[in-house]
Amino acid sequence: MAKFRLNIFFVIAIVCILVLVGYLWFVLLPVFAGSSEYVGVRYAVILLTAFLVLSVVLLVMSMTTKE
Repeated sequence: MAKFRLNIFFVIAIVCILVLVGYLWFVLLPVFAGSSEYVGVRYAVILLTAFLVLSVVLLVMSMTTKE
């Protein structure tokens, strides 16, 4: 079973990434609701979310140690 090497900097980075994803979906995207740019902004937010989720996965994977 893999153990986690808990580093406060990794935890802070994950929290900041999750706050950024929340900001993208709940603050930035609704600003463009009803405008012609909404579709393009939505695709950009989806792409950024995918990249940020990938970075969280990589951070979690880097925190694991093999026995």
